[in-house]
Amino acid sequence: MTRLIFMLIAVACVGMFSGITFAQDNPLNGGTIRGTIADLTQGQKPIEGVEIKIVAQDGTAYTTKTDANGDYKKSGIPAGRYTISIYKEGYNARSGKPVTIVNGGDHYVPFNMTEKGNFGPRAEVSARRADPTLDRKIESLLQGVAENIGKRYNLDEPVVKALRQSIFKSIQTALTQDENLRVFAKAATDGNVALLELLLLHPSTKPVFTKHLTDTQLKDYLKLNRARQQRHLQATVHQIAVLFDQELSLTTDQRQRVEQLLLDTTADKSFLTAMSMMIDPLNAVHLVHYQLKISLDEILSQTQSKIWHGLVKTSTEEPPSIFVRLPGVEMEDVVDTAEPGNKDNTPESQERIKQMQEIAEAKLKAHTELLGLLNKDADQRLQMVTKGVVQQYMETQGKGPETVFRETAAKLRQAVEAGEITHEKATEKLEILRGKPDITDHPLYQQTIKDVLSEDAFKQYRAHQTERDNLRQQALRDRMVAIIDSQLLLDETQRNYLETVVAQLTLRASNEDAVIEMFIQLPQQVDAEMLNPWQRREFRHMFGPPMMEE
Repeated sequence: MTRLIFMLIAVACVGMFSGITFAQDNPLNGGTIRGTIADLTQGQKPIEGVEIKIVAQDGTAYTTKTDANGDYKKSGIPAGRYTISIYKEGYNARSGKPVTIVNGGDHYVPFNMTEKGNFGPRAEVSARRADPTLDRKIESLLQGVAENIGKRYNLDEPVVKALRQSIFKSIQTALTQDENLRVFAKAATDGNVALLELLLLHPSTKPVFTKHLTDTQLKDYLKLNRARQQRHLQATVHQIAVLFDQELSLTTDQRQRVEQLLLDTTADKSFLTAMSMMIDPLNAVHLVHYQLKISLDEILSQTQSKIWHGLVKTSTEEPPSIFVRLPGVEMEDVVDTAEPGNKDNTPESQERIKQMQEIAEAKLKAHTELLGLLNKDADQRLQMVTKGVVQQYMETQGKGPETVFRETAAKLRQAVEAGEITHEKATEKLEILRGKPDITDHPLYQQTIKDVLSEDAFKQYRAHQTERDNLRQQALRDRMVAIIDSQLLLDETQRNYLETVVAQLTLRASNEDAVIEMFIQLPQQVDAEMLNPWQRREFRHMFGPPMMEE
């Protein structure tokens, strides 16, 4: 009897362990990461005993090691986003490789490692394969930098040529190391001005500048480049602040405080200056809240905070893939669900509609608060009008003018490039399709403001609105100049010339529509003779091959 009991317990234990094994292999219980880790010798020798650490976004870590064949495997990892780091004594550690796990997935993630101090030809080939365009970008920049330095400090042509060749040779050596490759690749992504800063300061390239420039010249050139970076940063921060003003109806003091907060709390300045020119309020909200982790609650009023948190909720933790006005990022989905026969009329879509309505109501209320104290009758009348305006606004959302505008703008630019239409005519057509105005510009709401204010108060209000519109356009113009300056490394005369040209452009729209207008008009207005050959090539690269032919 006792023997039978032990047999039953043994069978039960086998069943339990079988169940556990089955649960680990069940696709619904996570995914698997596997791979092989080898060195960079010609034979790709496998490396045993490498520690692999797989870290989730919440900090949860999973570890394993490679076997004698250099293979590793870790199963049962919950679905989600992870980073993988590998380490072994005597080798250069590698960290931060991203991977997304799906339930039931079998993810193959191989690695190569190099022994410390050993960066042979194989390592150099591997580095080049990581970013095949990096050499070309650096070589092109060095041509522009050498020309720029030669002109600024009256250097002879042989000296300029030797400077360019020496820097490029030193970079080739530096890029055989994985760590240097990552640093230079990131700087190249951030733009010419960030890459130039790195060239001036990196231990592998700074001695070359020191050899060909005096200490005073090197300090002067570094100061010049940092001033260029600062102008770009301030232009970007200013544009973000005026975008928030558009959504939140900020006072002048609030806008200035937002700008200062961004400047004070942004540790990685290149993060902002590397952003696309085409930034809208949704991108700005995502940037400030999710990526920079900045709170505006201490600056905003109660009504403005309600708008802000509504926009944050509308935004997601993933960067938006399209650039449209808030809350238009969800607009097409909302309209589709409202059309007859669409089966996706879900509670989630209804919640989005409700959220959009709350944001619209709060935007009108915040704008009304800018008017100051109103008498009871005026306040009640504006409240009634607000309800009607919001209702009309919700009924007309998502009917496609922004989509039509973008499609038309793309076609018009192609037509301009092909010589089928003048840029003036294209601009006129864009003006017709400039898109819907902001809800605070609704004619009924604006007429009511005029009716409830005295004549002098309304004049002051209109003057303030004109000032805000001019501020938005100036922010766009300043950032356009800053972006071009950062890519073309303009001297003071060239930058002043470009500022004059941009100031004369006709921008009858605002924000992203105005950016399109600038990209259509600017190449036709810039005198190519004001730029050197390298700058002209960079300019064509920014605006398209048909622009500004030599």
